[in-house]
Amino acid sequence: LERLRDDPQAPALDVDDAEHRLEALRFAAGLPAGARAELALADSLGVSVERHWVAGRYSEAAEDAERRLAIYRRHFGDRHLTTAASADELASLLQTLGEYDSAEPLFAEALETRRSLLGERHVYVGASLNNLGMLYQATGEFGRAREHVASALSILRQELGGDDLNVAAITFNLGLLLQSLGELEAAEEHLLAALETRRSILGDGNAQVAESLNGLAALYYEESDFAAAEPFLRRSTAIWRELLGDEHPHVALSLTNMGALLSARGQYAEAEGFHRQAVEIYRRTLGEKHPDAARALHNLAHALESMGDYAGAEPLFRDALEIRRAAFGDTHPDVAEGLTALAHVVQEAGRYGEAEPLYREALEMHRELLGDEHLEVATDLSNLASLVEEEGRLEEAVSLYEESLAIRERSLGAKSAPVAHSLSSVGHLKLRMCEPAAAEAVLTRAAETYDAARLRAGAGLSRATMALRLRPPSVALAVSRLELGKVEGAWPAAEKALGRALADLLMTSERRSLTESEAAREDSLRMLIGELEAELGAYAAAARSDTGLEAAALAEETRDRLLEAEALWSDFQREMATRYPITEGQTYSLARVQDALGSDAAIVGWIDADACDGRVESWGYVIRGEGEVSWHRCDPGSPGKSSRALSGRYARYREQLSDPRSSLAGLSRDARSIWEARFEPLLPALGGVDELVVLPSGPVLGVPLETLKDEEGELLSDRFALTYAPSATVYAWLNEQGRRTARSGRMLLLGDPPFTDADLKAMRRESASGLSEEAVDETPGSETDRGVRRASTTRTVERASVDGLPRLPGSREEVSALAELSREPTVLLGPEASEQSLVRLAETGRLGGFAVIHMATHALVDDRRPEQSALVLSQVGLPDPLESALKGERICDGLLTAGEIVREWDLGADLVTLSACETGLGKEVVGEGYIGFAHAFLQAGARSLLVSLWKVEDRATSLFMRRFYENRLGAYDDERGGPPGRPMSKAKAVKEAKHWLRHYADADGYRPYEHPYYWSAFILID
Repeated sequence: LERLRDDPQAPALDVDDAEHRLEALRFAAGLPAGARAELALADSLGVSVERHWVAGRYSEAAEDAERRLAIYRRHFGDRHLTTAASADELASLLQTLGEYDSAEPLFAEALETRRSLLGERHVYVGASLNNLGMLYQATGEFGRAREHVASALSILRQELGGDDLNVAAITFNLGLLLQSLGELEAAEEHLLAALETRRSILGDGNAQVAESLNGLAALYYEESDFAAAEPFLRRSTAIWRELLGDEHPHVALSLTNMGALLSARGQYAEAEGFHRQAVEIYRRTLGEKHPDAARALHNLAHALESMGDYAGAEPLFRDALEIRRAAFGDTHPDVAEGLTALAHVVQEAGRYGEAEPLYREALEMHRELLGDEHLEVATDLSNLASLVEEEGRLEEAVSLYEESLAIRERSLGAKSAPVAHSLSSVGHLKLRMCEPAAAEAVLTRAAETYDAARLRAGAGLSRATMALRLRPPSVALAVSRLELGKVEGAWPAAEKALGRALADLLMTSERRSLTESEAAREDSLRMLIGELEAELGAYAAAARSDTGLEAAALAEETRDRLLEAEALWSDFQREMATRYPITEGQTYSLARVQDALGSDAAIVGWIDADACDGRVESWGYVIRGEGEVSWHRCDPGSPGKSSRALSGRYARYREQLSDPRSSLAGLSRDARSIWEARFEPLLPALGGVDELVVLPSGPVLGVPLETLKDEEGELLSDRFALTYAPSATVYAWLNEQGRRTARSGRMLLLGDPPFTDADLKAMRRESASGLSEEAVDETPGSETDRGVRRASTTRTVERASVDGLPRLPGSREEVSALAELSREPTVLLGPEASEQSLVRLAETGRLGGFAVIHMATHALVDDRRPEQSALVLSQVGLPDPLESALKGERICDGLLTAGEIVREWDLGADLVTLSACETGLGKEVVGEGYIGFAHAFLQAGARSLLVSLWKVEDRATSLFMRRFYENRLGAYDDERGGPPGRPMSKAKAVKEAKHWLRHYADADGYRPYEHPYYWSAFILID
């Protein structure tokens, strides 16, 4: 105490604490031996409480704290500072455990004791006011909470000054409270001030700093500024894991917050994993009935609902709501949130009558608790509006959306995603209500807000997945302008609805000029994350098989390192975006797009929107090398038909195409019907056109339009050579890159990787005999031709997905035939078709020298986590992943993932062919199409791709590929629509190969590949 009193820098609370402890010791010295022993026990219980608290064992801590308080009451009485401190400690633990009714009287007792003994302005009184205020916040009494916490901050600032950890803690608490009240600007000011103080005193790796980072991440998340939220959240997660271990409620909080962020970006599968971890940690540390466990359960249900698993989500929402009601009673913000979530999942199930009263109950509860101007009220209004809109009560829906919009604009300003959503919703409804002028005005504002908001959603594909949660306004804006005759403004709006995230990624990589050290830092972080992901997978797999090598501990250590690396990556990306600002999200001008088109080429696209009188308004457009965009009404809708019904019609046609058992007659009728709806109206603008660039979106996404038939029964693929592109902007960009990066004709050919030891033995027998076992019978359906280059369209790509894949002997013949067409090709067949071979090519830079890369194997397509989609390479002779991880060597699992391609490959290829199943599919995202292999290879530098839309048959694929490359390279001596030996463009090479395969006949004149399933699966993205 004397030392502290002599130190002018000593914190006042430390001096006070030493004084009170000395007073307690003097008091105890006069007590009998038994009493002194009991007080010594109380001291040891205090150590135990602290130990349990740090470990997150709050129930055990509360038991010890209750015993300690009882001792102090016996010896010091109820009106003593030591008793007050002990009551305060127990109350904090009870609050953490969700026992709010038991905590409140203890907090109040401590406050009253301290006031009576110390006066109104003592720092201990401020601490008690803060504690009671945070309890009131937890129970939803925000007015009382604000009054108490603000008073506490005033006292501590006056007594301790600004540069004090206790002041920082209460500043942080007030920031959280202001966020709950919807005062986001003031909340950010307080949270940043607390973070600055904590960092200046404690450094970066402290638990209090992690708490501040987590709070700021939650604030930015609420503002939909996901790019700002992520680095704060990753950093806090890494700190808490390092300091507290994995079994702590703080870590669970960080995990569920990370899951919420991933859900907001549309990464629901990853979010589900984070939420499940959080639920289990909360259950083990706080029990199943704790409100924090309910929040994690609620967030998990939300992730399941977002993936369409309504049956799985609804009972979880109900369980979480029941826990919250038991903890808080029937009137609390968390109860209102639970009602809203339950209403939404019930609405998605079509039970509107059940959903509406739930929405209205939540709305009234939020209004009563938070006031009419709170953002939660705006969200409730928007949710209710969506319900009444689906029921056809459009006027009421507009009124609700507009009320929600007004609140959001006042609270969030003009750059937030929620404001964009409200504006877009009003605009869509105005279009449906036959008010195109009003719709156009609102949707113009919505488009401007949406453009600003998407830049705050994070980099790359995070912006694309934002569209999963919002209503992008561009298509409806284009339709409204066409309805008003404002044709010149329609195409720029329509173009903004397509491929913008991919364009951002491609153009940013081209235009950002990093220094040599910055580029090295970027590469090293990318590689580090990839290595740690592989190591974590190896250790986790070893832990499941109980190898006895402490794999579980290694997995946890690697997970911590991965979180740290991801935090560093987020920090780096944010720093580079600030240092090298690029205006992203821009679409090319019409003139720049036209410059990429030849005189015999045209771009075609379509837009569809629910419009006046219940119709679907559909328009098609044509872009030629010069002149204005030509617009044409298409696919005339009928009253009562929605855009969802229209999409269903095209989806059914695609399903028939992908099934070789479907009726050719039925396909022919549908092909003719869709031709009339989509292409016939465009024909007047297509005179003299030989090559069409199709921008697939909306209902035509995933449909190979080559299969459509005109009034004479002629196929579209016979009339035009077709290519596909994500957008006109991306098409023009790729065309420009092709001009700049002309390549030699070097080819990399990969095929027939062995998946089992039996496959390898068969290859060796064939090599010894000089025969290929697959060439016995070319008739579809024979035992040797049933191999399908399968894609396991699973939600998670795991090692088990590889088990049972059949060998593809046709791919060996395919690659061997292509090798004969090329001069000095690099051929990887059999066991050489391995991940290790490709890693060597990538590390030496040789991959960038190939003009053509052809890969014939199986594919595993992950429609939730597209970066995990993988091409299956040799599974024979793989190094043990655990041994590789322990040695610090590269881990090879025989899977080439899309994420690895983006991270590790640097290509200059004019063409990449993925001769496998469903390689043109992936995660479907509004405006982006399918995100998967195509996005990955384009980001890695490929100029164009040949990919498939469904599971393809081995033999037909081999025949098609050989014919395509003969056409492309001019390796033929017959007439194929031109002079023999003349190389064709990629589009014309595909067109001729499809025509040939369709008419291919065996010795008996049988045409085995006439069905579109065989010849139309592959499309060219160019």
